[in-house]
Amino acid sequence: MKALVEALKVFGIIFLGSFLLIAAFNYDELSQPGPLYRVAMGAVASGLMWVGNSMSVIFVSQRYSWLDAPVKRFFLSLFATLIITFAIWYFIASLWYVPERGADFTWPARNFRWGYFLPSLFIALFISIFMHGRGFLLSWRDVTVEAERLKKEQVEARYETLKNQVNPHFLFNSLNVLTTLVHKDADQAELFIRRLSAVYRYVLDSRDREVVSLDEELKALEAFVFLMKTRFGDSFEARIDVTDRQGRVAPLTLQMLVENALKHNEVSKSHPLSIEVFQQNGHVVVRNNIQTKTSVGESSGVGLENIRGRYQFLSDQPIEISQNDDHFTVKVPIV
Repeated sequence: MKALVEALKVFGIIFLGSFLLIAAFNYDELSQPGPLYRVAMGAVASGLMWVGNSMSVIFVSQRYSWLDAPVKRFFLSLFATLIITFAIWYFIASLWYVPERGADFTWPARNFRWGYFLPSLFIALFISIFMHGRGFLLSWRDVTVEAERLKKEQVEARYETLKNQVNPHFLFNSLNVLTTLVHKDADQAELFIRRLSAVYRYVLDSRDREVVSLDEELKALEAFVFLMKTRFGDSFEARIDVTDRQGRVAPLTLQMLVENALKHNEVSKSHPLSIEVFQQNGHVVVRNNIQTKTSVGESSGVGLENIRGRYQFLSDQPIEISQNDDHFTVKVPIV
């Protein structure tokens, strides 16, 4: 519809411009049907070329991008321009002399000359180049805006994660556990302090990085899991089974998913929470059993949508989220 409206505008501008030129330089021709008819046909031809080439550009751009398949897109665009232009030229040429001798759909074939066709082709190529350039600039603008949005989400995610780790609740719970350990097991208390320090060090070290090695992420996750296991005891179980630690992931992604499971599910001796972390088909999978809390309290703002947005910026593979009656599963692509 938009292309049709633009075509009507082109038709109106060309027809009005041609009419004014005839009126200014050869007013007598306005009383003859031939010149006015051919002005109208020229305007129709321009409008059809605008519509045809606009639709071809939209069709090709939806299937092939300049980034992924530039050569294929170039030749398909060129081929479409030639075919559309020739079809429109043939149609208009067949009706060009209707006032004098009627329509003749064999005349263009019998009297074909490159001199007749090339002006139409040049006009079509100009329209095609204009539409491609316009589409490229619009796409570039959209990509730039999207990149800035995703970068902003990255910064917000890092800030929220850091804030979540230093919030009074997390710190209070950790110190409360540590107070209990100091009186019961000094060695375990020392180990708890080391793991707590490792978690904070990793949060601070990774806050300005877009990706980290999978090995770093898993080591930090193991430290965090140790803290949660110490806090919840037999009510919490986590099994990390990733042997190939090559590749990279967004920092703190796995920890966020474990925190998300703890936040939204009941953790008690009667309903222990079990989390599995393993590797599958180029993804790190985090899966937990479902035992939803009746209330999860105030959200910190860091959730699955935030992680999804970060991976839109980092990878062409999205995170995969699935849920059945028993388990909630998130698959994070390894970059």
